[in-house]
Amino acid sequence: MKLSRLLSLSLAAVGGLAAVRVLLRRHEWEQKHNRVAICVDFDDAQMAALRAGMPFDEFLHELSHHGATHVSLPELTLNRLRASGSLTPHTPAHPHSRAPRVGHWNYLCGDADLTRQIALELAARLPYTEADTLGDGTLAFAGDLTTIGEIGLGFDACMAQRVMAQGLGLVPRPVSYAWPEKDLIHLTLAQAAVFGKFVAFDGDMILGHEMHLDETLEAMEREGLSLVYFAESRHQKGDWFVAKRRAPNVVLAHRFTPAEMIPLDLHAAAHHWGALARERGIRFCYVNFFKVLHATDPLEGLHYVEHIKEE
Repeated sequence: MKLSRLLSLSLAAVGGLAAVRVLLRRHEWEQKHNRVAICVDFDDAQMAALRAGMPFDEFLHELSHHGATHVSLPELTLNRLRASGSLTPHTPAHPHSRAPRVGHWNYLCGDADLTRQIALELAARLPYTEADTLGDGTLAFAGDLTTIGEIGLGFDACMAQRVMAQGLGLVPRPVSYAWPEKDLIHLTLAQAAVFGKFVAFDGDMILGHEMHLDETLEAMEREGLSLVYFAESRHQKGDWFVAKRRAPNVVLAHRFTPAEMIPLDLHAAAHHWGALARERGIRFCYVNFFKVLHATDPLEGLHYVEHIKEE
């Protein structure tokens, strides 16, 4: 046998053995990680239920019945609560007469239980806001809405209970904001761990980026939290740093961007989800509903989830 042919066969054999080892590792991984989470975006679910005229608990039940495994749980902020109408500006009958330590007095009206929860969160996180509730169910705090409005204030425990009552898991979504302090990071992630062990950070930045990611990791490790890592679909600043440090407590996730959904319908998108799970190792599908393009009615989202499950 010629030396060149012998070398070629030897290299082919070595390459084949290397490939077999890789394939065996992949096979073992597939056997241990053969479940895929289907997590529906909370805001999309709430919007669909509202537009369909369906009680939200009933819609959650249908989501579970059609194949969803989780629903996201967004962190509360004053901005979010104002945008949804849960809190509205209000002038109380008897406003504070004394001057605040910082900024000016702000007054927001809403459900009594909600305003009480937000007042407690503000008092624990930002004591200088002097947050309190007035007799008429009004939240009063010092500062200004532009600065305080973006800060995460924990999660809605009542809503979490409603979701879990329908057999669905929760995926907390902490928000990022300016100047996150260590105590605030630890408090948010400790609260997140009460509701779920998978955390999908909201927005384009991981909470704590860029100077406090060690604090974020410390809190995640202490609370046993796993990172939902959008490895391909969207880059969140700080995600790779957290992913490599938290491995193997990381789940590979995907979320179609609005631009990626334009050429798709629910059938094509479901097919893509199946390919991502089989070929890319995606084990967490973060699902947004079709709302304008390729959307017929709000409840079509249920059929979309069902097609994803089938794939």
